[in-house]
Amino acid sequence: MSEPEGAAAHRSEVAGAKGRTFLVTGANTGIGRATAAGLARQGGRVYVASRSRAKGEEAVTAIKASTGNDAVFYLPLDLADLDSVRGANRSLLFQVRNEVMQGVIVMAGFMIVGINLVVDVLYAVIDPRIRLTR
Repeated sequence: MSEPEGAAAHRSEVAGAKGRTFLVTGANTGIGRATAAGLARQGGRVYVASRSRAKGEEAVTAIKASTGNDAVFYLPLDLADLDSVRGANRSLLFQVRNEVMQGVIVMAGFMIVGINLVVDVLYAVIDPRIRLTR
């Protein structure tokens, strides 16, 4: 079986992760976790962003153990809550103030359990000039 077109170029780009800083959302499970582990395996500094502290910290521990890279960190982030996004932004700016963020990988998932879950995001998408208050 042959490689998909562009696979070799992609491998060389990922191999260039050493010394670079990345934020991966949804990195506590699935494709997000595999992406975070791949970047860590290549020497990248990785921020594992997740809503669940327990799952995020477990993912960080597992990624560090499987890759041997201690530069993997948990960042609490719920993309459906703009207060959480602002808090993550402040936290990340403090942690990486002397670094350049080379990549932000957003693993998007969408589920409506109730409109309140996504109301901040919906308003921001409809009109980014709207100032949200709680």
